[in-house]
Amino acid sequence: MEQFNTGLMPGYYSEALRIIHRNFIFFLLLFIPMLIPWKYPYVFLALILILRAGIYGGIADLIRGRTKKLSFFASLKYHGFNFIFLALILVLFFFSVVFLTEFGPFARQVFAGLMMVLAVYILPLCFLFHAILRPINAGLDFLVKNLRISLPLLTLTAILWGVQVMKLQVSTPLRIALEAVCIYLELIVFSMATFVLSRNAYILERPEEE
Repeated sequence: MEQFNTGLMPGYYSEALRIIHRNFIFFLLLFIPMLIPWKYPYVFLALILILRAGIYGGIADLIRGRTKKLSFFASLKYHGFNFIFLALILVLFFFSVVFLTEFGPFARQVFAGLMMVLAVYILPLCFLFHAILRPINAGLDFLVKNLRISLPLLTLTAILWGVQVMKLQVSTPLRIALEAVCIYLELIVFSMATFVLSRNAYILERPEEE
């Protein structure tokens, strides 16, 4: 497998910022629901998954060159089912492990951080492959084979995890600010990972459809 050049990471970071800033409305779409006290958590979860399906899918399509403008509804229609189904698989796996192992609060947070690292390439591949199960194997395989040169991306993921943990320990005003930081970092990590994958010959040679 052809490995990518770690020297390209600063360029991917700059490109990720450019996409996020040009489509800042989508950052707000992810941030505003966090300010609302939700009576029904499942409604909140469904909304978050739908928003991420449309926004992440649009970013992936922009980076891959499928479109020249981020279209939330077109992306949601094309990618929504695959992303939501994959996200539910990962969430179910997380809670199954936590339940079976009887993790304590700190261990749960550490395991959540590990899941974030393992999924760093899985989620973008859901959109690049337009698939559900294949991205799991391919994403883990790509991470393991490119671990050393993925360190800048994994470092950002670790920072994101740290901010999320910190967010649980502070009062409301600071928690809102940290929530914004989390969403911003999340978009950067996803965009950078998508750039890495979409510029790699190994990924481009694989079929997109299941």
